[in-house]
Amino acid sequence: MFNFFKKKKKKEYLITKVELAFFKSLITVLPSKYRYLLPQINDGFLLAFKENVLGFKDSYTFLLNAKLEPIYINKKLPHFFILQNIKVWNKVKNDYISVNLNILSGYLGGFNVESTEFSNFDFTKFDISDINEKHFENKELDDLLVQSNFNSTNKVLFEQKINYTYSIKIPEGIFFYIDHISNGDVLAIDLLGNCYLLIHDPYKVIKIFNTEEFFFKLETDSLLKDATEKYEYYARSK
Repeated sequence: MFNFFKKKKKKEYLITKVELAFFKSLITVLPSKYRYLLPQINDGFLLAFKENVLGFKDSYTFLLNAKLEPIYINKKLPHFFILQNIKVWNKVKNDYISVNLNILSGYLGGFNVESTEFSNFDFTKFDISDINEKHFENKELDDLLVQSNFNSTNKVLFEQKINYTYSIKIPEGIFFYIDHISNGDVLAIDLLGNCYLLIHDPYKVIKIFNTEEFFFKLETDSLLKDATEKYEYYARSK
């Protein structure tokens, strides 16, 4: 379960040529199965990064160009995993440090590293001998289906369409993640199947579809498209 409480605004760091060069160099040395990440490393898509809103130590989230996300999202790939134990040489420490990449449905969502002074890294000196993928069991999907008030037809539909979720605890209640919208903001439902936008900066919980609408859009594969249109409307209304 993740907390999504209103937090002090995190500082944003604009993506520069240094960060782009680092991540390009890193991805180039990875096994070829990860090369789909390489075209994403450009300043049109990766706009900035900031500390993870969930407060995880040394964890950062990319701020992305939402208009370009559909180009890089691939729902056939795992919804979320961490590519961990990549090592890069830190010229100041005179030692290797670890870098982990957070990969969400085929795009680079964030990273974990003890220092963001990328200019201190040797972009030609990586060690990938211990890299591995960390995946997560999705017990919370089963918990949602047990606790929910979905009828049997909707439970079957939900299992067919949604293969990953986690619970999000906020003052308004407990919600379950459905999909990423943009920049750490997510689409979620409650136990009744009402659908919401959870926006962290500024903090908002916005109901956008009732239960009937949610399951209709889920069945017709229009949920994310329609939710994104709602999100963009509210973004313009800030």
